[in-house]
Amino acid sequence: MAEYFIGLVLNPAHSRQVDKFRKLFYADSSKRHPPHITVIEPFRWSEISPRIQSEQDLVSVINEAASNNLSKLANLKVESISPMSEKTIIKLNPNPDLTNLRQKLLSEIGLPEKHYPYTPHITLGKLDAAGKSEAERRFVELDNEISPTGLQLFRKHPKDGNYVWQALRFIF
Repeated sequence: MAEYFIGLVLNPAHSRQVDKFRKLFYADSSKRHPPHITVIEPFRWSEISPRIQSEQDLVSVINEAASNNLSKLANLKVESISPMSEKTIIKLNPNPDLTNLRQKLLSEIGLPEKHYPYTPHITLGKLDAAGKSEAERRFVELDNEISPTGLQLFRKHPKDGNYVWQALRFIF
């Protein structure tokens, strides 16, 4: 069954900066997906509204839900390097416009809210204690604001016994 997620695409300068940072500590992360800000965590096709019959329908729903919200998301503030589950992330400050976009997308796609609070973030990957310490030390090298340029729909694909997230559609 197909699995998807929705992320904000970073501007090229921030994308290069985050990708370079990720590669210092966890090379596999940069091979699975490009740097992005997670808006909707991975979901399966079976979880979405039955009124959405195709990927094109899904893209249309995302496009409509996001059309008036994306311009409000310039300069998202970087907060810290933080653990999240088994991964290490660049945690962003809570942003009401990003939260509103997320809620609108969840509602329009027909997905339930997760059982844990939404944390705006960029995934770095799995880091051991030494890698996390180095990431925290080098955190000052990252810009303190991140500017997204659009919204992207990703689909999970098997690759070489593992998986990659293929970018399907650039929404804005």
